[in-house]
Amino acid sequence: MFSQFLQKAILANREGITQMLVISHDRATSIFTVDEIAGVGSQSRFRVYLQQRRYDCGYFQALHYPCAYALAACAHARLDWQSYVDDVYRVENVFRVYQMEFPPLPDEEVWPPHEGQLLRPNPHLRRSMDGRPVSTRIRNEMDDVEPGPGRRCGICRQPGHTRRHCPHVTGT
Repeated sequence: MFSQFLQKAILANREGITQMLVISHDRATSIFTVDEIAGVGSQSRFRVYLQQRRYDCGYFQALHYPCAYALAACAHARLDWQSYVDDVYRVENVFRVYQMEFPPLPDEEVWPPHEGQLLRPNPHLRRSMDGRPVSTRIRNEMDDVEPGPGRRCGICRQPGHTRRHCPHVTGT
């Protein structure tokens, strides 16, 4: 029996089998070539190495359960896909993780004294607390501001000066 996560993932991968076509296979080495019929704009031919548990798409190496291409190869050769699922997805292994209790940490005052070197932070790497913090955001073309008409005077609406230095206002 497998975890619910795996069952949902396999069900989603099975829906993609209808868009797969096994072109060739070698029963001795369990190497299959699978074409994706509806693959537009991407690679549509993948090789599936069932004995090595390796596929060109890279999903098995990353997730350790069969992708849609591997399920299509298993269906074509009438092989059981469950034998290609890693043991970490079995329910008994999932429950085994929570079998042992984790003891709570005692209060820091009752910890044994530290033996060994003390770690001291480099004071030059600390951020300066003075002023405005420096932004670490990486800017892109979306952040560029288009040049506009500039500032205009609030009294005469002419560019080049502000209300404070308007030549049309007589000093009082």
